[in-house]
Amino acid sequence: MKAAAQSSVRLHYDMYQLGQEPPSANKTQTIIDTVTQMMDQTGLLAYYIADEPDGHGFGLDPSWLREVYLQIKSIDPWHPVTLVLNCANSARRYDHCADVIMVDPYCIDVAQPVGCDDCTGHVYDVSNRVESVVLQINGSRPLWTILQSFTGTEHWPRLPSWQESRSMTYLATIKGTRSMLYFLEGLPYARSVWAECRRVALEFQVLTPAILSPDGGSPAASLAPSP
Repeated sequence: MKAAAQSSVRLHYDMYQLGQEPPSANKTQTIIDTVTQMMDQTGLLAYYIADEPDGHGFGLDPSWLREVYLQIKSIDPWHPVTLVLNCANSARRYDHCADVIMVDPYCIDVAQPVGCDDCTGHVYDVSNRVESVVLQINGSRPLWTILQSFTGTEHWPRLPSWQESRSMTYLATIKGTRSMLYFLEGLPYARSVWAECRRVALEFQVLTPAILSPDGGSPAASLAPSP
């Protein structure tokens, strides 16, 4: 955490293993101790309390996460609490359990069945999922998107190309996401993809005022010919 602060990096603090435990006095005390220790750390971005709670069987009881959320906010009301959802239609069930809802439609070359509902393996799966969840949460809180930047598993046989990474980033933003994370699982990774992520990040520094504008932006049209 200290190294992150020195590098002007902010970290998601992982509490999701704790978040999925049944309520107990020991769990409550651990939350109190953890948040008290972390809340004044300069490198802290947010508390991450649930990793795909909707994707395990019938899903984790939202009341457990709501309790964790309220306990954290009673100690540290300044840092946001986040969770990531996996399924297509679960946002309304969990949107009261965090300040920020995240989605992770890992769609590129996906081999079903896995937890990417209605995905076809195309970049448009990302924009479709973001659009759907934005409608479900209806402006009640921000939406962040976690994009696939990994490969090498049975369900995802290849890494997204740098063109796909760029496309997914812009499609998610156009549809209403307000922050982007890229999930890397193990090595190797493609230098071209991460180089493109850096380029896109620089572009978004310029675009941020327009993206976050409460005015909703102005109509735009593309003059490029259809493919």
